[in-house]
Amino acid sequence: MLISTFILFLILLKISCTDLLEKKIYNKDLILLIVFVLVSLFVFPRYTILQHFIGGILLFVPLFLLTLFFGGIGGGDLKLCALMGFLFGFDRGFIAFAISMFLAGFFCLIQLALKQLQRDEVICLGPFLCIGLFVMWLVPFF
Repeated sequence: MLISTFILFLILLKISCTDLLEKKIYNKDLILLIVFVLVSLFVFPRYTILQHFIGGILLFVPLFLLTLFFGGIGGGDLKLCALMGFLFGFDRGFIAFAISMFLAGFFCLIQLALKQLQRDEVICLGPFLCIGLFVMWLVPFF
């Protein structure tokens, strides 16, 4: 478990740093995460593969529809959310997503209050999604 946690940390750190520096989440980094997710599903089984698949779909589709009609979320962020749902299933995936959105919202409020962020400015969502995913990975199953 310790080795897998360290590997996940490195993958998420790479995704976060790339998103912060380049405002892009590369597919090659997501492929690393996909491989990690697939291996972890067999090493640490929690649900059936179908339940994991449904979790990924249920996190991806609403965000995709929101992005389609209103914009605002990048494709890499959408794929990262789908992987979050696929890794944890819907219940834990949604909690990881909620943690991510809470942290992003809190960060934006602080930045707006300090006048370091404008209301129409774009923020990188990837690092917040990575933090939520990693926190949920560290939390024991409930």
